[in-house]
Amino acid sequence: FSFTMSFVPRAGMLLKRISTTHRVGMFWDNKEQMPENCPTMEAINPATGQFIAHVYTATSEIIEQVVDSSRRGFECWRKMSGIERAQILNKAAGIVRERLDDEFVPTEVIDNGKPAWEAKVDINDAIDLLSYYAGIAQTLQGWNVDLPNHNFARIRRQPIGVVASIGAWNFPSQTLIWKVSPALAAGNSVIYKPSERSPLNAINIAQVFVEAGMPEGVFNVLQGDGIVGDLLVQHPGVNKVSFTGSIQTGTKIMKRCADRIVPLTLELGGKSPLIICEDTNLENAVSVAMLANFMSQGQVCNNGTRVFVHKSIHDEFVLKLVERVKKLKIGDPFDPNTHIGASIDEKHVHLVIGFIERAIKEGAKCVVGGKRFIHEDPKLANGFYIEPTVLVDCRDDMEVVQKEVFGPVMSVLSFETDEEAISRANDTKYGLAAAVMSENLARASQIGDQLEAGQVYINNYHVLNPALPFGGFKQSGFGREMGLVGIEPYLQLQTMTYETNSTVWCP
Repeated sequence: FSFTMSFVPRAGMLLKRISTTHRVGMFWDNKEQMPENCPTMEAINPATGQFIAHVYTATSEIIEQVVDSSRRGFECWRKMSGIERAQILNKAAGIVRERLDDEFVPTEVIDNGKPAWEAKVDINDAIDLLSYYAGIAQTLQGWNVDLPNHNFARIRRQPIGVVASIGAWNFPSQTLIWKVSPALAAGNSVIYKPSERSPLNAINIAQVFVEAGMPEGVFNVLQGDGIVGDLLVQHPGVNKVSFTGSIQTGTKIMKRCADRIVPLTLELGGKSPLIICEDTNLENAVSVAMLANFMSQGQVCNNGTRVFVHKSIHDEFVLKLVERVKKLKIGDPFDPNTHIGASIDEKHVHLVIGFIERAIKEGAKCVVGGKRFIHEDPKLANGFYIEPTVLVDCRDDMEVVQKEVFGPVMSVLSFETDEEAISRANDTKYGLAAAVMSENLARASQIGDQLEAGQVYINNYHVLNPALPFGGFKQSGFGREMGLVGIEPYLQLQTMTYETNSTVWCP
């Protein structure tokens, strides 16, 4: 096997074990499970292209066992008080924070390929969210309503049951914690299926929940591809589904849930507009455009990949942008000076490069980047790297402007009036995010009010906070994650009426 610890500066228990056993399992009944009769898939390090481990994947029989485990866990967990659940979630958050540098960040890097500094930011944000929902768990309460003739009613918030959560590969740990924190805080049990492209840290987090005192079966992990996810969402023992991923897969899951009338939360793709007005600070505009396109190698659902620049500053903006992009360092994700890490896998590199090549054939001009990057370090030469790319002379009808590329590719377009920019920005099936750059906050706000997007950033981008709801308009999904409203999809209301009179009226 080619995976060695020499590439990882610090490594916790899971990585040390993987380096010798080359095996990763699933998780249920509060322990990692590696059933001998289960098929396996390979985990590959994006930064080196090297094999990491064989990952055991679920069969229909395993799914039955895990759903049964989750059902038992739910019956125990739902009876615990909000304070008891909060104590466990807070303890788990503390353990993850303690092991951030030695366990969670290195695992995220070899699993996903993003720079270590960025993985640390992602997971720290996720820890904050776990603590946030631990606080909310203690405050969940119902209310009473007075009824005529001295009668009354109680309205109670109750957990839904077993939640199936299917995560994305671009933010493995963050997506997991985004999904499971409100579900667990509300008293549900969770079966989490990470993406088959980044399966490792889910096992780390499951172990942490056990250490924190979570009862058996409350949090379980299934590994596998879309077939496993499809079987899971169809299972009659699953009461709620949450999915982050593509529109195509989200549509299939929505149909499955409709067949059983199961509630669903979808966070899907985006093709978000960034409108740069002529009165903006150009240096800040370039910084925001880079943040909106090149974080996590461009593999971010709410990236602002359609950059609309006012015609009067277009050329100057492009010159400054190209100068800055050329300075970005590509390579070793454990190097603190690296800006651009590895894309997720070989298939994705070909997908992104294909978008760039077709855009050039359609008339776009590539002013920087545009190619696969081969690192001079032999350890990294087989990694999956793409140069950060800027395309100009783009048109709204181009494939690269219409479709989600999910790579480090920025399309620059020009506009002349605010009305034109708003109309073109909204001319998409997506509605996850949008941004406006202007020194005139009233103008920026007026533009933002008219943009059809779940998140609108004014003079910034990728602003996250546990208290801020996140989700999309149109085909970018429905439901919200994070914020006070993020726990509501995992609760259901029960109305209980009380008769206090000795005689029940009946006509």
